[in-house]
Amino acid sequence: MTKSIWDLKKGDKFKVLDGFLCEVIHPSEDGKGILAKYLEGTLKGQEDFVFEEEIDFQKQSK
Repeated sequence: MTKSIWDLKKGDKFKVLDGFLCEVIHPSEDGKGILAKYLEGTLKGQEDFVFEEEIDFQKQSK
């Protein structure tokens, strides 16, 4: 079963296509993006709006 942005809830961890781990701060309201915090990489600790196209659903973390 393919995951989508609607499957990501507050506190869930996921990877973006560039390989960095993020955590959902606020889930999607429109199916286009979520507010997330980077947990690693050059943006570690920063919050960002992440679009669905940037999420690597093949490498989801729980």
